[in-house]
Amino acid sequence: MLCRVHCRSRGTHETKETKILYCSAKKQIVNGEAASVKNWAIWICVACGLFTGLAIGLVTEYYTSNAYRPVQEVAEVSRFLASLP
Repeated sequence: MLCRVHCRSRGTHETKETKILYCSAKKQIVNGEAASVKNWAIWICVACGLFTGLAIGLVTEYYTSNAYRPVQEVAEVSRFLASLP
């Protein structure tokens, strides 16, 4: 059985798969026994993932975009080196 935690429907139209995913996220195995996870812990994990993804995107944009200095320096050096005999 994928979901052993009792999950109550909140009056929404949930599919079986959605309920299983929600129940799986609410269950944590601690020392071989199932333990319940608080809702705020799930939201903290989601928020950390979103902010980390945003940070990775911004750093990638800085180091790979033509509008920022690191790429402009590489382009300038390659222009100089291409002119050498």
